[in-house]
Amino acid sequence: MPPQSSSVKPPTDGLGEQLQQAVDGVAALEAAASLVVQWNQKPRGNQKGSGRLPLICVFVLASFYEKTTGLKPTTSTHAKKPGGFVDLILAIRDTFGIPLGDDAVFRAVKIALRDLKRLQ
Repeated sequence: MPPQSSSVKPPTDGLGEQLQQAVDGVAALEAAASLVVQWNQKPRGNQKGSGRLPLICVFVLASFYEKTTGLKPTTSTHAKKPGGFVDLILAIRDTFGIPLGDDAVFRAVKIALRDLKRLQ
């Protein structure tokens, strides 16, 4: 077996260094994940704004909307051209500071309008 020259390294040279880099990378990921958990810590249960809007409120507001505007209430909303029924509900929510998210409002309006159609 011929002697190896000093410029050729055995395959295990640098392996310890690569292993240490991998361990350091995993430790950095664990630290980052721990920070994310701390920053996003939320209490158990429904989060603020995930409540429910009573359907009777939507029924009453739908009747009010239709009688005052002459338009049928719908679930559509237009950011560029506000003024629809959902926009009315959102404005009422914002005015009175009701802790209800947009999704909860849309869901309640959709359910209430579907139920109103069944009753008519």
